[in-house]
Amino acid sequence: MTRLHLNSKNTILDNCNQRTIQYQSDTSSSPEISCITLSQDKKLLCAGTIELKAKLLIWDICSRTCVKNIVINNVGMIMNIKFAYDNRHLICNAITQEYRQEILLIDSENHQVLGVVTYSYSIPYKIKDLEFYPNSVFRFVTCGVQHMSCWQFAGGQLTFQAMEIENPKDLVELVENQNDEQEGVQDNDQEDGLRITFLTVIFVQDAIITAGEDGFIYVWDDKKINKKQKAHPDQPIFCLYTSKDSSMFVSGGMDGRVILWSLSKSEYSYVVEKIYEYSIANEQLQKTGLNPNLHIQSVCIGQNYILAGTRSGDIYELVRPNEADLKSLTKIQKDMVKLRINCTDHDQPKVVAFSGNAQKLYSITQKGLFAVWNLRKLKRTYSYAFEKATLNLIVCKLSPKIFIAFEQEVIVLNDHDYSVNTNYSLKQKSAISDMKLSVDEKMLALALARNQEQNAKIEIYDVENEENNFRLLCSIDNLNTSVEYLDFSTDNFYLFYKDVLDETALIDLDQQKRINSMHMEFDLEWCSDGIKLAEKAKGVHSCYTDDNKIRKITLIGEKSMAVTDNMGTIRIFNYPCTSGQGYMRIYTDHMMYINQCVASPDKETLVTTSEQDKCIMVWKIQKVDVNNTQ
Repeated sequence: MTRLHLNSKNTILDNCNQRTIQYQSDTSSSPEISCITLSQDKKLLCAGTIELKAKLLIWDICSRTCVKNIVINNVGMIMNIKFAYDNRHLICNAITQEYRQEILLIDSENHQVLGVVTYSYSIPYKIKDLEFYPNSVFRFVTCGVQHMSCWQFAGGQLTFQAMEIENPKDLVELVENQNDEQEGVQDNDQEDGLRITFLTVIFVQDAIITAGEDGFIYVWDDKKINKKQKAHPDQPIFCLYTSKDSSMFVSGGMDGRVILWSLSKSEYSYVVEKIYEYSIANEQLQKTGLNPNLHIQSVCIGQNYILAGTRSGDIYELVRPNEADLKSLTKIQKDMVKLRINCTDHDQPKVVAFSGNAQKLYSITQKGLFAVWNLRKLKRTYSYAFEKATLNLIVCKLSPKIFIAFEQEVIVLNDHDYSVNTNYSLKQKSAISDMKLSVDEKMLALALARNQEQNAKIEIYDVENEENNFRLLCSIDNLNTSVEYLDFSTDNFYLFYKDVLDETALIDLDQQKRINSMHMEFDLEWCSDGIKLAEKAKGVHSCYTDDNKIRKITLIGEKSMAVTDNMGTIRIFNYPCTSGQGYMRIYTDHMMYINQCVASPDKETLVTTSEQDKCIMVWKIQKVDVNNTQ
C-alpha cells in the first residue's frame, strides 16, 4: 500500500484505492461508540467506534437493523463522520494506531475508501469538525486548531487547499484607511492575523459558517472570512445547526445560551442578524463556564421546537418563536422545557403508571429517575433523580399517594407536590422482590427475599389508617423460595403469589393464612400479574415458548387483552382466551424485552416500555369490528 503523509498545503494521495477496508456482518461485539451522524434523509444512522480496528456501523432506523459493518484497518478511533446528500458517501476524521489524524472519503455502498490523507507532522486532534458542500459528494471542508481547508476528490486523488485565516476588513474601513496609508501610516499585521480554534462548521445555503472558541461566528466567502459576528462573548461556541434550504441557523455555547440567527447577503458582504435568544443559565456568566450542566453541546431545529443538549446529558426543548416574537433579543426562559435530567441513556424504564383521571403518566427507571408526564402534550412536567436501585412504583387512584419501592425501603410521595411524606417510612432488612396494592388501596403487600438471617416471607400492611403510616396486619413466613411476583384479587379477598420455582399459592386475607390454590373451584379476577396464570388467559400460552416467554398481560377492554414478550412484540388476543385460537393483531415497534404494559383507567391509552430500547411508547386504543379484515 502506497501512502503519502501530509506535510504541505497541497498534498495528493497516490494509490488511494489500495487503502485497506473490510466488510463484516457480525455485530455481536459491543465497542464503545465515539460519534454518530444521520443521513440527509434521516433514514440511516452511522456510528463510529473506538477499538483496535475501528468500525463504521450503519443502521437502518426504521427497521433498527445494522445494514453495514465496515472495519477500517490501522484506525483506532473515529472522531467525526458526516453523510453526503446522496446518503451514500461519507467523510471521516479518524485517529490511527500510530496516533496520527486521518481524513477519509468512503463509498459505503461499495465498502471502499476512495481517498485518505494522513497528518504525520501535526497534533492528532487538529481537526475538530467537517462538512460536505451542498449537493456534492467529492467536495467538503474541515476546520480545527488554526485550520480551515477546502477538500476535493478528483481523478482518484484527494487534495486540499488551506483557506486564509485572517480578520475581515470592512469595505468602509478600507476606503478610510487609504488616506492613512498614503500618509505613511502602516497597518499592524498582528491585527489582521487570527489565532483561533474553529470548533464546528455548517453550510447555510451556499455560505460556509464556522464558530470558534473566542465566541465569534465567521462567515466565509471565496475561501476568506467575509464576516465576523460577535455571538457568545468570551465563551466557546460548541455547536451550530441549520435546516436544509433555510437561511436561519442556531448556535449554542459554553455560556448556556442558544441563539437563533438569520443570514442574508448584501451587495458586498453577508449580514448575520440575531433574531431570538434563549438562556438555560440562571447563574452569573463567570460561574456558567464551570458548570457542565449549562454547556450547550448540541442543538437541532425542528418545525416547532429547538432541542438543546448539554455536556452533562440534559436535554431542553425550546419553543420556536412566532412572527410576533421574532427579533426579540430578550433572554427567554418561559418557553423552555427540560426533557431529561442527567444522561440516562443506559438506564432502563422500570415501571409506568397512570393517574386516576388518565391525564398524567408516572415513570421511574431502574436507577431511580422519577418523572411525571402530561399525556395530552406528551411532555415531562416534573422529574427527580433518587439515584437508588428501584423496584416498583404504585400511583393511588383514590388518594394523593405514590408508593415507591427501592431495594430495601418503601417511601410515599404526595401527589400534589411530589414531596416525600415523612409519616410513611418503611425500611427492611431483606431485599424487596415485589410490591402490590389492593384495589381498595387499603392493603400493601411486600414480598421479601431470603437472606442469611431469615427465609423469604410476605408482609401485608394497612396503609389506610388513622395514624397515616404502615401498620403490619400479618406476615406469611418461612416460604421455601423467594417470591417472583404478587397480585391481589379484584374483590380484595385473596393475595396470589408465584415463587421463582413456578410454585403458586393463595393467601386468604380474611383468615390471614395460606391456602392451596389447586383446590380453588372458581376463577378469580386479578389486578395485574395474576392474570398470567388465570383460567381465562390460559389459551395465550400456546403462542409462546421457553425461548420467548410472556412478560405482561393487560386487559385493554372487556373483550381484549394485550400480551408482551421477550421478543419485543405486542399481541392482541380475545378475552377470555381459553382454547389457544391465536392472536388478532401483532405490533413489533419495540426491540426486545417489553417489561411494562399498562392500560389507562379509561381504557383509551396503552403504555409499554422495553428493557432493550429503553423507550416508553404511548398507544391509542381503538375499538374495531372483529369481522373487518382490514
